[in-house]
Amino acid sequence: MKLSKNRVIDEICRIRKEIGHENVKPDIQEINFDEKNRKLLIITSDRPEKSIVIGKGGWVVGRLKEELNLNSVHVESYPDILLKEYKMKLTLDKLKEILNIPEFKDSKSLHNLCKLLKLRIQNIHHFDIFLKEDLEESESNQAVVALSGGVDSSFSLIIAKFLGFNPVAVTVNPGSIILPRYFQNNVVNLSRELHVKHEYIEVDMDEIIRE
Repeated sequence: MKLSKNRVIDEICRIRKEIGHENVKPDIQEINFDEKNRKLLIITSDRPEKSIVIGKGGWVVGRLKEELNLNSVHVESYPDILLKEYKMKLTLDKLKEILNIPEFKDSKSLHNLCKLLKLRIQNIHHFDIFLKEDLEESESNQAVVALSGGVDSSFSLIIAKFLGFNPVAVTVNPGSIILPRYFQNNVVNLSRELHVKHEYIEVDMDEIIRE
């Protein structure tokens, strides 16, 4: 099933009406639908229009995801995308200056970062495009990342991997009361997906748990 912008707008208007939201037609500039992975990117004209698409408490976009049988729906405003692009271009210009300094010109990680920034700027609407890029990795382990399985530590591991640091991931294992099973699954799955060596650090947390 292919999605058109008009179809998405009609579905949002219908959902808003059904759940009792104000009858407002969102101003959507464009959509980007990855049919294979069932991912939808909606780009609105500004932030207020983004709020219309998302709805109170995320109800509208949640229903849209469910009823269109999508794996993910991401909503961005066009000004925010332009701002991100502008900031990345500034960063790239500064990075090029740094790479002209003799002591940094052979840095694999900085060259990798340069490639990633160029790729993201060229594909500003594709949020996972850089994961497909082949980058040069160090032969030795140059970083250790503390991985809890949450969003922040997971993204830190991804960045360390794609900057070529050949990282090792470590997780303190205090047991499932403190480290829930779904976080442990995230740790295992992400390490496997990135081909990163992972180790658990065993500690005695009995006293803390009793407290």
